[in-house]
Amino acid sequence: MGVDPIGEPHPRWYKTSTAGWAGKIQKVEDLGGRWAPNPDYGISIMRDYIKHMYNTSVSSEVDLSKALEFSNKVDELSEDDMEKVEELIDEYNRLTNSQKDLVPYNIKERLDMILWRY
Repeated sequence: MGVDPIGEPHPRWYKTSTAGWAGKIQKVEDLGGRWAPNPDYGISIMRDYIKHMYNTSVSSEVDLSKALEFSNKVDELSEDDMEKVEELIDEYNRLTNSQKDLVPYNIKERLDMILWRY
């Protein structure tokens, strides 16, 4: 059945690995009536979650590059250099919404913390 766990598995692993349907699930849609009592369970996962993931737009190389470049500048920022802090804030404000969405949360939080100090 599938792949053996690495380390100590969750107790549910033992229950599912010995179930009558173990090793017979080929697709997410097959989970209904087996993993969950609702026969529509696997179909609902595809309908409510997976399809939305497939419909997520792919970011452009330009947007990815701009967000990465900005993130690297914040990483290298000396918090004592207020002039550089102001430049980065201006640069962040010039990013498009798509580019801002690609800037990691930890970078945004660091910038917010620096601003909060000043």
